Amino acid sequence: MSNLSISKTTYKNIFCEVFKDDAVKYFDLRAKAGDPNGNNIVVNSKYFAIPYKGPGGPVAVINLEKPGRFGNVPMLEGHTAPVTDLAFSPFNAQLLASASGDGNICIWQIPEGGVTETIREPTQKLLGHEKKISKIRFHPSANNVLASSSFDKTIKLWDLEKQDAQVTLEVGELITDFAFNIDGSQMVVASKDKKLRIYDTRSGEVVATTEGFPGSKPVRVVWAKRHNKIIACGFGKMADARIRLYDPEKFEAPLQKDELDRESGNFLPVYDEDTGILVLARKGGSSLRYFELSESELMLTGAKKKFVVNSTMSGLAGAPKIANDTSNHEIIKLFQLSGEQVQPMSIRVPRKTTNFQEDIFPDTFHIKPAIEAEAFFGGETAAPLEVSMKPGERPEGSVVIASFKPTYEKKEREKPKEKTEADLLREENEQLKAKIVELEAKIKELSA
Repeated sequence: MSNLSISKTTYKNIFCEVFKDDAVKYFDLRAKAGDPNGNNIVVNSKYFAIPYKGPGGPVAVINLEKPGRFGNVPMLEGHTAPVTDLAFSPFNAQLLASASGDGNICIWQIPEGGVTETIREPTQKLLGHEKKISKIRFHPSANNVLASSSFDKTIKLWDLEKQDAQVTLEVGELITDFAFNIDGSQMVVASKDKKLRIYDTRSGEVVATTEGFPGSKPVRVVWAKRHNKIIACGFGKMADARIRLYDPEKFEAPLQKDELDRESGNFLPVYDEDTGILVLARKGGSSLRYFELSESELMLTGAKKKFVVNSTMSGLAGAPKIANDTSNHEIIKLFQLSGEQVQPMSIRVPRKTTNFQEDIFPDTFHIKPAIEAEAFFGGETAAPLEVSMKPGERPEGSVVIASFKPTYEKKEREKPKEKTEADLLREENEQLKAKIVELEAKIKELSA
């Protein structure tokens, strides 16, 4: 039963405009599905990037200022297996990270004019995970810090300038999603054992743990940084979609929990820090839902509980705030991946004037880092810098960080040591123990 409030929201009249003019759309994109639990598209102020069809794991990087029809395009080709996730640096519009089933992360320095010819040599390659990588996220305030989760059940935090993992979180379970807090000193992790955990990102220690969702489908998490709240989206035993709100300081139980619907698609969340609005879509779905976060609750917002976009979504991404048009009161700019098409959408607040509106455009996170990677791993902590959204005061484009001087070395992945008979017996023993626990849980469930 939903307890979601509607009447108290600040943005109850927001609406979404889907641009119908083909001149602003991107067609004939040979997009390849990435991680089934991922958003499959990333966007910054200059480009969007998507996994592309082709041998290995190619990536297409498309200039936002050049919509049209594409088909065969120059690509980034540095992987030997399909790409699972992508991430743009929040501080350098030309810096893109790609993760793959080959267990590697490629760092790409996109040429200033975009990708005009296929690039096969990444600026940097990060080697260290033993299995397929599932998610990658840049640090919110420290320059050149990247986190990655893998099917080897670890999360690594990398210093890109040193091309090395400085911290490894030993999660011990398959990871479905993770998210940083405002200064990157902590991280919430969702895993297949139906737990949510908060980790210290430098010591690697677990700070807090709570029960997750009872269903087996993957969980997505958002750490609302300014509100210091955690939003988790998951499923019940009957695949019914659910949403929860947590206070990380009182993590043992959710502040709020609500049922959403019985749609089966995995979640596609996009959260806007400035307004506290969560846009929630579903893979295979054709509608958006809006939620507004206050200090203590999530509220449904918008004139309609759902906004229908009339096309099936396979991916969704939100652009950085500096890409928004403040003159028409655009508070969130979205890019929807649907089959072989990418379509821009605009969430707006209806106002009669075109003047800058301070109440809906508070200062946003800056495109300059607060600290460098070495300082972060050395123990320093800093929240993101902020900058005005007012025209003439906000930054245009993106800062290219001169201090990024990566070294690319051709490293061969170390061959794993051959397992002894004792190692194999220990593994078999652990698998049998896990099976016993699983069967006991099923017996308990059937007996209840």
